[in-house]
Amino acid sequence: MLLHVLTPPSPFVAKTGPPPASYLELLAAARREAQRRLTTTLARARASGVRARAQLLEGGAVERILSVGRRWRPDVIVIGTHGRSGVRHFLMGSVAEHVVRRAARPVLTVRGR
Repeated sequence: MLLHVLTPPSPFVAKTGPPPASYLELLAAARREAQRRLTTTLARARASGVRARAQLLEGGAVERILSVGRRWRPDVIVIGTHGRSGVRHFLMGSVAEHVVRRAARPVLTVRGR
């Protein structure tokens, strides 16, 4: 199971291109991009011979991941991490860290590029 949790986008974070006319447009664009990336990742996994499904959820990442972990009872939860440290880690926290601390299943963290 591939899971992506879309947290509500901030209207204050600048993206390239023209700004959306409303927050609902911003949210819709974020959903489309998240679904596109998830679909691409699923296709790559299947092309490599992995049987997988994908799900896009919205909300708090930690709670959603833990909820899916309890419901699906995977052998292991694999989660990417940005590798933030210092002040950035203190201010933003770490989804991966919270999942590692609270998950009832084993968790493998993988540092992103």
